[in-house]
Amino acid sequence: MRYFEAGSASNVSFDIRAMLSYVLTHNSNALILAHYHPEGSPFPSNADIRATRKISQVFGILKVALIDHIIFSPSEHFSFRDAGYL
Repeated sequence: MRYFEAGSASNVSFDIRAMLSYVLTHNSNALILAHYHPEGSPFPSNADIRATRKISQVFGILKVALIDHIIFSPSEHFSFRDAGYL
């Protein structure tokens, strides 16, 4: 497990270069993303959806599977895989 970024209550950014570097350095063939929504709702924002699609595309080119992107909230979670986004 690797911690890449910290965000605010309303925004999180993903450093794709840092993720790529880590995945390539460790010869990984799969990736699971997770982040926390402290405000209560685990449902993805439009920015979360766009970022997940971009990350999936970039890593897909390198044959690294994005297994899931899970958003946690204080009481529940949202899985991009279970919701059909991946």
